[in-house]
Amino acid sequence: MPRSRFHQSFEWHRCVVAHLEADPLSVHYFVLYRGSAAIAIFPLRRVVRRVAGIAVRTWESLTHDHVPLSDFLQQADIVADSPLRTLLRALNREPALRWDVLNLDRSLAGGPAISAVSRGRWPLLLARRSTTSMYFDCSSYDGCQERMDGHFRRNLRRQRKKLDQRGRVEFVAESDPSALPGAFQEFLRLEQSGWKGDSGRASAIALHDRLRAFYESLICGFGRNGDALITLLKLDGRPVAAQFCVLHRDTLNILKIAYDETYAAEAPGSQLLDELLRHCCDSPHIGRLCLTTGPEWATRWRPEADDVWNFAVANRTVRGLIAYALQAARIRASAVKRRWLRPGK
Repeated sequence: MPRSRFHQSFEWHRCVVAHLEADPLSVHYFVLYRGSAAIAIFPLRRVVRRVAGIAVRTWESLTHDHVPLSDFLQQADIVADSPLRTLLRALNREPALRWDVLNLDRSLAGGPAISAVSRGRWPLLLARRSTTSMYFDCSSYDGCQERMDGHFRRNLRRQRKKLDQRGRVEFVAESDPSALPGAFQEFLRLEQSGWKGDSGRASAIALHDRLRAFYESLICGFGRNGDALITLLKLDGRPVAAQFCVLHRDTLNILKIAYDETYAAEAPGSQLLDELLRHCCDSPHIGRLCLTTGPEWATRWRPEADDVWNFAVANRTVRGLIAYALQAARIRASAVKRRWLRPGK
């Protein structure tokens, strides 16, 4: 289907369901057809959530700490909200599939989910902007540099000179399937060496078998077509920063980053991002470099950004109405709290 992103691809879903889903049998793929042609595919997880002690039958998008974006897939020429409404009516007709709440979290602006809920009337809809997904237009490296804050750009050059003074600096972009496993080991070593390792939060990929298997399966699935990329910034042959990326269509997506914290003064992570940005702008096959999420550190680069939204649609069941009322109250309370805690209040 046209206009898909990496998180809507078959390979991504295969890896997510196989390695990140606690209960793969809870995941359903609903396909809507027009004649013999598929016009929409909905990946949804079936769970029962407890809301104020009430069991709420919930369909939800596939999310995880390592799944930054999620959405369904829909043909571009279809009326935006029609397949979603068709799906929800169909679920209501099947006793085993009936629902109280539909959660569509981490939906990217411009995607099918936000297009669907933006059309027509959805009386029991709750929407909340959760974060952003930042990206660079790779049509011109000079254009990307011009967007940066001048002070940050000067700092970046100064830090690069300091790194150059420490030894030979080399940028490596590995996409060869035979070289990717070795590059992945370097990535894991760097990530585990810092605050994500044993002495910190213990969230490093190497410390969790399922996470490691997930990223290894991404290397296998995307890598067979040359669409997995691990970049390394090396100092005298030793990696000091790394990125784990996947390419989908003309967008290179950075999924994970790591760097050697002993070189923090030289900002090796920023130096690697600058090298990758230059690499993407020089490539005729890459039109966009996506950071996938919206990290605070990236604002200094002044990239472009799309909003990421969480949506909840309640069904007109008793449990659905209760869940809707409670969640709406929480959202209002959170908005009041933010308003009163603003600086100057």
